[in-house]
Amino acid sequence: MRDRLKRIRTKSRIWTTRFLIVALVSFSAETLGPIQAWASQASPENHGDGFPAEYFSGQGEIWEKLETNGEVMVAFPSQIEADISSPDDEDRYSFQLEEESDLTLSLESEYPCAMELMCQGQVIGVSDRPYSQILEPNGLEAGTYTVRVIPREHVDTSTYTLRISRQSDRKKQPDYSEAHIAGTLFDPKSPFRAINIRNEEDKNRGGSSVMAIHYLAHWQGPVDESVVPYYDKGDFSENPSDYIQYKKAKPDFHVQNAVILPGYRESGEHMEHWKNAIMTYGAVDTGFFTSYNFWDKNEGPGYPEWDFEYFYVPKDWNYEKYGGHATLIVGWDDTVEREKFRITERGEDGSIIRETMPERDGAWICKDSYEGLTPDYFYVSYESQDFGGLEFTPTAFAPPEKNDNYNHLYSNSPGGMTDAAANSEGFLRGVQTFQNEGGSELLRAVGFAANQSELSYEIRVRIGDGPLDRVKSGYLKYPGFYTVRLDQGIVIPPGTAFEIHVALSGDNDKRISFYTCKNVKGWIDGVKEIPGKSYYYTDWEGETEWMDASAEGEYPCIYAYTYSLGKQDITILDNKEAAGEIGKATTSEAAREIQRATASEADQEIQRATASEADREIQRATASEADREIQRATASEADREIQQPAASQTDRNTDRAAASNAEPDIERATPSQAVLRYDTASGSNAAKVEENAEDEENEWEDVVLFDDSEEEAAEAEAERVKEQNFRRIREAESGAIPNDNPNEFEVNPLNLDFPAKYDSRDYHLITKAKNQGNSNLCWAFSAAAALETAYLRYGNQMIDYPRGLNLVSREAPIVDGTISLKLRKGEEIPLNLSAALYSDSESFNPGSPQIYWEIAGDLGSVEGGPKLSESGQTFCALKALGPGRVTVTAVSMADVSLRVSCQVEILEMLPARVRIEPETMTMEVGETGNLNTTVEADEELTVIYSSDRPDVVSVDKNGRVMALKPGTAVITAKAGEGKAACTITVNHRDSSDSDDDGDWTTAAGPGVADTVRGSWEPANGQWRFQKEDGSYAASSWERIGGVWYYFREDTYAASGWFRQGDSWYYLSREAETFGGMQTGWLYDPSYERWFYLEESGTMAVGWRQIDGKWYYFHAVSDGEMGKMYAGERTPDGYVVGTDGEWSH
Repeated sequence: MRDRLKRIRTKSRIWTTRFLIVALVSFSAETLGPIQAWASQASPENHGDGFPAEYFSGQGEIWEKLETNGEVMVAFPSQIEADISSPDDEDRYSFQLEEESDLTLSLESEYPCAMELMCQGQVIGVSDRPYSQILEPNGLEAGTYTVRVIPREHVDTSTYTLRISRQSDRKKQPDYSEAHIAGTLFDPKSPFRAINIRNEEDKNRGGSSVMAIHYLAHWQGPVDESVVPYYDKGDFSENPSDYIQYKKAKPDFHVQNAVILPGYRESGEHMEHWKNAIMTYGAVDTGFFTSYNFWDKNEGPGYPEWDFEYFYVPKDWNYEKYGGHATLIVGWDDTVEREKFRITERGEDGSIIRETMPERDGAWICKDSYEGLTPDYFYVSYESQDFGGLEFTPTAFAPPEKNDNYNHLYSNSPGGMTDAAANSEGFLRGVQTFQNEGGSELLRAVGFAANQSELSYEIRVRIGDGPLDRVKSGYLKYPGFYTVRLDQGIVIPPGTAFEIHVALSGDNDKRISFYTCKNVKGWIDGVKEIPGKSYYYTDWEGETEWMDASAEGEYPCIYAYTYSLGKQDITILDNKEAAGEIGKATTSEAAREIQRATASEADQEIQRATASEADREIQRATASEADREIQRATASEADREIQQPAASQTDRNTDRAAASNAEPDIERATPSQAVLRYDTASGSNAAKVEENAEDEENEWEDVVLFDDSEEEAAEAEAERVKEQNFRRIREAESGAIPNDNPNEFEVNPLNLDFPAKYDSRDYHLITKAKNQGNSNLCWAFSAAAALETAYLRYGNQMIDYPRGLNLVSREAPIVDGTISLKLRKGEEIPLNLSAALYSDSESFNPGSPQIYWEIAGDLGSVEGGPKLSESGQTFCALKALGPGRVTVTAVSMADVSLRVSCQVEILEMLPARVRIEPETMTMEVGETGNLNTTVEADEELTVIYSSDRPDVVSVDKNGRVMALKPGTAVITAKAGEGKAACTITVNHRDSSDSDDDGDWTTAAGPGVADTVRGSWEPANGQWRFQKEDGSYAASSWERIGGVWYYFREDTYAASGWFRQGDSWYYLSREAETFGGMQTGWLYDPSYERWFYLEESGTMAVGWRQIDGKWYYFHAVSDGEMGKMYAGERTPDGYVVGTDGEWSH
């Protein structure tokens, strides 16, 4: 054990973090004023020790906090991950529909919970199946709806995921490539191949849903049919190996979960699990042993006219199993009469040997893959033995995910998936070690495949030689492949090794194992032994039983899914032997050539048939000869196809029975556990098939298929040849390969009531049936059809996880993660913030656009705002009430690992200190001067000047004073709560002027006085003038300090262009002269023209002589009025220069 630990831990020491990566992104934009953004990113490129992560409650706890404040309104659509915290807990989420909609509501819970949909207090939909619920109401009107999640009896706590969305567009049906699935598993060019084939036609092999899971777990599909199309003519003339190939392509989505259901039980215990899965996921992918004795009532000896509509194999009858065939269960019907499945065995003389039928009504509705030759759908009795047995791994594919939520996959098991694995009682921990060879990455999810039911799992991660951190735990109802998204991203620094530990535990008598990648003949080969990559343990301490699994060529199916800034990538362990050279010419291929040629010749012979009896005899002889050729070719093919699976099955059993060097508590399958389930796997059976075929050939020779019409006879003969060809192929088919020794598992009953009938076709969840031709790819056709159903049901619920979250403040800057607010005594300051999600996805569709806000710290100093906002929405996060310090945290409800915080520091402002210079001043009438004022304050303040005797001394907003007449005036400068004063004494300009009642002069001209006295004051970024009587100037022209101003009705000084009557004026927009009426030349950059303003302030129009020169100004009120003409002809025909001047 010490050696084991030494091997793992002799690596460079690199720090790691368990939780959040926080990055500081600061920027400013002059057009928007001071803006600071504090960002939390899912990107591993921006991290540092200077910003440690603070643990934050998960999404479930957040929803619990929200519920304490009453009803929770969620966005539509939404994905909600929350918890049931007690048996009495029930969660309610309300959402708003803006228009009439068809919805899909799904609930997946760790332990049984029910879901209700309500409107105006009335329940309008209920789903109370355990674990997985779905409601699909149609035509819901605009309004507010509420979803209620309720724990079922005896459930104390449970995590769950609730999805609320519109239904997918089911009129546009997906079409996924079956040949690509098979090519990925069997093409020598595929890095994910399970078998190193020796001959080209061996790409046309049988498979199982486990192989499809392997394909999906490695992000190879599904892909569109156009990527690798199959031969769809259905004439059985193709060579499937020609179109089965591997092609690297981006999958339409990721299937991150596949549920393996209980197999057929005579007691019927499996039925409620199948029905529950069909109603939840839309379909179940499975298989069965075929035999043509049981396709119909079989009313006569030999093979009757097959209708392939009803299938039933009695439990106590032995029968020839012609191989496995995969099918898709799309529904059920409890009312299908049992008489339809009556089986009668007769002798050659037609006498009844025995007959039977099911004990009760009811059947599964199944989709076939021989479109045009058999019915697209057929019924299988509930009591049919071997249908959907555990050896055919009944599987349902859970809701898919967007294909860019994770963009790097690590796998040490790319060479296939099998359940032949080491196992242990009660507990087993599997470990995979990976190496990050690129830049920093963020570990976001872990995938694994478990081969037992009702298990608890625990995931731990080690980065470098750091601690083994527990990151996730949960419960599994069924075996299958599962992807677990981690609550927090974990940084994997560049060049660092990391380990994924997954422990499965259950009752002590349960044999627990992972699905694994190892050599099992007929399933997987070419896997190499590479020590130090994969391990098994029987506890967490690691000091008892353990084994280096990869040293023995076994790699448990455990995967790491990460996000990096690079493109999508897959890193796999190079543990597969090279494919080697592939043979081209084979007996099987030659047989197919004979088959195609013979069928074609038969058609030609039929077409050349004449009405004469002689011709008909020739025709029958020719057809008979054609039959024999077909029979010889097909029987040979049948022999090969039947014998090959037989050998493979035996080899698989032998391989499974190999003893390992594991310690006693870790076991593998023993020879006694191997059970041969394939009855046709012998030479004698193959010989019997050939003999039967020969008898049937003789039988067909005695049949006359012609009537009075040669055309009808020809069609009948062509159909007979096609049917016989089809039967030969079906007899030889081994498309669904059964598992020789499946791991038995028990699942507690669901105790549910189901409708008597359910058909996923009624909900437009099933795509068009296809024809697999003479391929063995029924397993791939069934898997592709199941994936198409999964997309139709859940396509609109696929979400993008956001990559980051920005916290933005537009009013108060964020400096080093802190917002500083300065508060006057008795004042309240609102703080407006926004948090915005961002992503690198082409079409960003988060599970929820909502942001949760939490405030911690000196809560008495603030008043909190709403708890939820939309991404990018600016809202009042809090009101500052008094001195203190709080932390404001924004959390993405789409991914609670994305959270960003900033500190808010609230300081009490001290009164401003104002100084004015000079403090005293003597002036003469008409003289002007300036006052210099300085302010010391905690904030930027505006100085407001006022005169107690504006008739003696006037003062403007900039502190410029003008002596108007003899006397004394006090000028006050005020900033905030502080102020200072200057006393000014005004004397006569001339000593002979002895009284104050004569004429006086100002800088503006003789005899022109100000029209009003008072003081300026700022308000809302504008200026207004308060008169001595306390009122404000409004709707009037006023002369103040020798300058004319116009005050609007709202008392604020006008600025810019101003129209009064037929005249236009321009009032200054400059800060120092704001609102002052302008005269003389004016250039307006917005018009890019010159204007002229008369002494009265009115805008000049028409011809004007200015300083002895003539100019023309546009005189028409059409938006151009007042603009000076330049370099153009005036309306009355005169040409002016580019400077506007007219020259004689």
